[in-house]
Amino acid sequence: MPHETRLLHDAWYYARVAAGLAHYQLSRKSSNPDPFVQIREQLRLREQRFLRLARSVLEQKDHLYRRLFDAAGCSYADLESDVARHGLRAALRRLLSSGVYITHDEFRGRTELVRSGRHIPCDPGAFDNPHGRGSNPQATSGSTGRRFITSVSNRYLLYREEHETLESRIMDLPNRARIIVGAILPSTWPIRRQVTWSRLGVPLDRWFVAGVADSSSIYRAVTGMLVTQVNALGGAARQPEYLPPNDFTPVAECLARYRAANRPAYVRTMVSMATRIASAARDRALDIRGTVFSVSGEPLTPAKRSMIEDAGAGVYPFYGATEFGTFGFACPRMQGEDRVHLFEDGVMLVPQSAGAESQHGLFVTSLLPWSPRIVINVGVDDSAVIEPGSCDCEYQRLGFTTHAHSIFSYGKVTSQGTTIDARDLAELIETILPARFGGSPGDFQLVEIDAADQGGIVLRVRPKLASADLREIRDFFLDQLGKIPGGSLSQRLWKFSGGLRVVIEEPEATSTGKIHPLRLLGSSARITEPRPR
Repeated sequence: MPHETRLLHDAWYYARVAAGLAHYQLSRKSSNPDPFVQIREQLRLREQRFLRLARSVLEQKDHLYRRLFDAAGCSYADLESDVARHGLRAALRRLLSSGVYITHDEFRGRTELVRSGRHIPCDPGAFDNPHGRGSNPQATSGSTGRRFITSVSNRYLLYREEHETLESRIMDLPNRARIIVGAILPSTWPIRRQVTWSRLGVPLDRWFVAGVADSSSIYRAVTGMLVTQVNALGGAARQPEYLPPNDFTPVAECLARYRAANRPAYVRTMVSMATRIASAARDRALDIRGTVFSVSGEPLTPAKRSMIEDAGAGVYPFYGATEFGTFGFACPRMQGEDRVHLFEDGVMLVPQSAGAESQHGLFVTSLLPWSPRIVINVGVDDSAVIEPGSCDCEYQRLGFTTHAHSIFSYGKVTSQGTTIDARDLAELIETILPARFGGSPGDFQLVEIDAADQGGIVLRVRPKLASADLREIRDFFLDQLGKIPGGSLSQRLWKFSGGLRVVIEEPEATSTGKIHPLRLLGSSARITEPRPR
């Protein structure tokens, strides 16, 4: 996209973001004495409302889901009967095994959608829910193919407020300092979170930002303008505070001050940032006991959990995807576990066991009448174990009785909370690096590692290329990373944190001698997608 066109596109997009934020911020708050009335109603009517969504697309003879159902020899009447007899989860599993699914690559437009020898057009607009459209645009990075812009309705955001109200109660947000450690634009979640918390009466206290380069000045300016708008409309938002390169000490010191004031903080951030903050507190003997980290973006491994808990803090994962919304949150009873309650009022995740015994590919289905998209068994390129839960907490009592644990991505690099599609990186490693520095595919390998203080990336260079300048390779790799769709944020954060190392070392081979360009954390063997029928 030409530079001028891109600027106009961005200007239009952020104007829409500003208008959507204002519309949401000024929406009337619910006066219902039961703050979770919509959740209870949705859980009660979940199957009925799902069938209504499914029927709306299956009645269109040219719709991609109608064609998928036809290829599988399944009708709407069959689906309705299956849900009534066996329940929604079992019905979705049967659809999956019959060929009614869309892989992540197909959803992203990377591969053609073919079933039973039929090529089925997969236009991204086919997933749009006409009853879920709204004025709040949310864009994916485009790191995995198409760049999706989801126009979320106010009704959807107001429904999500009930989940945020529930979390606020469970995590005791009114009695804690509230802190975000995250990115500025193009990431919009920190500003949206501020608007939501402000509406709930628990406004943000501090917003720390890592990994911002001089080239991000336009994003700094627009971020500042959005925060100013929120405050001008009666909200309570904080301007970002930019951290020094590779230094989370200011956050650790801030948490220690809140601890000393008997107001331990709640921190929403990414897993690696939480571990870096805990490490900084440990190294400087700062007392952050009682702090709670709510984390996402990458696996919460035992090493990272141990680092955070050794500092006296609690850590709880939440799980979701930009395209599909929030999948679930952990509760305080889930200590020492990588586990969340699944919010199966809005989406349902069905696992497909394949490949290694520990891998369970997930397929998502939307359930809300006002979901931005209508999706049935769409792959998310993640793995998790899904099972009934038994903890006695408010999530469980409300009806979120299914848990997910052992969550990781097998098709994306997620180090330090950013997401880059593995295929884009494979081209960089197998084609672009050898063309620049010599060698061939197999001479370079990118490895996702689980260090105690943060997730990291190691670029292995075969010893036969030992004469190459490792600093030059690192700078070139980071420069090329910024050219990959969705790679600019990773470029900024990896430079900030020193999260990328280049070493002279033999790439790791599989048991059959094959050298993969990437070795992803938690997934030494890629899961096998269901085979097209």
